[in-house]
Amino acid sequence: MGLLNRIKRTNVTRNIWTQMAQITIICGLIVATGTAITCNQGDHCGLAFVSVAAILAVAIVFIAWLVWFIYVIWAKRYLTPMAPHGYKILDSIDFCLFTYWIIASIFKVAIGAWVVPIVALIWIASIAIAIKYRESK
Repeated sequence: MGLLNRIKRTNVTRNIWTQMAQITIICGLIVATGTAITCNQGDHCGLAFVSVAAILAVAIVFIAWLVWFIYVIWAKRYLTPMAPHGYKILDSIDFCLFTYWIIASIFKVAIGAWVVPIVALIWIASIAIAIKYRESK
């Protein structure tokens, strides 16, 4: 129970960096899945590079976030939590993206190379929301 209390006290899970890391990872997985499915269907096989680049970006973001997470917990650093309203918005975006990724991956519907610009817009909007609500007042 000590580790869970330490994680809660640091606010590492309610911080802007954790929220953006989660959204970035899910966006990258959607892009990788969408372009991979498109390539497997024989369309636009030049997109295989995009799929590999997206997986590489996801791996880099996840490893960087994990190292940061471990450091924050180990050093017992206190982080400023996000404003509750912004946290709820980003958490909802994260949930919707994750649900979409699971459903689209299982049923291979409503996903393709066209999701790349849409996911990019969602990611940019998430950054704007994160900046606006970065700190709890």
